[in-house]
Amino acid sequence: MNNDYVGFANLRTGICFELLGNRKQAIKFYEKSDEGNKDIDEDIYAERLGKIFVQKPITEDFKTIQHLKNLLKLKMYKDAEELLTKTLSEQGTSTNLKAELYLLLSELQLIKKNYDDALENALLCLKFNGDKENTIAAEAYYRAAVSLSNLKRETEALYYLKKIESIDDFDFRTTIKNKAYSLLRKINKQSD
Repeated sequence: MNNDYVGFANLRTGICFELLGNRKQAIKFYEKSDEGNKDIDEDIYAERLGKIFVQKPITEDFKTIQHLKNLLKLKMYKDAEELLTKTLSEQGTSTNLKAELYLLLSELQLIKKNYDDALENALLCLKFNGDKENTIAAEAYYRAAVSLSNLKRETEALYYLKKIESIDDFDFRTTIKNKAYSLLRKINKQSD
């Protein structure tokens, strides 16, 4: 039997049950989140997060981030931007949440091809993250590099791509490093 994405599916099912208010059922799925393929980023992520969620419920910050990611996947960009702006302006928003919100705002600006704004938000993400969360840092470095590459500032883009290489352990490592490598090849090809 192929176990690709089984851990990720169990994690997502657990999250759904928890969002529906059924923590007991959610835990059953979180406990199975280690049953996936240990070579796939999503299953590695699911195993790590599943262990955390067995111990403690998902946070309001996590719910907000997931809601925003869903809006972006559904291409509901106006709704995502409104929620991002509203949440960033709220009193008491933690620095960790601000880092993730600026990361998502950077992603939204990349989608809209607003590269200056995407870069600014990636840098704000890094400022609020302060290298505390490796996954956020790696994704922000990548978004900064993409923005800079589109702004024809290749030397600066290469700097941020190298920063990704300096991070040891983070979620979706293979995915992010592959995207970074593709961007590096594109930059090198343009300079030939």
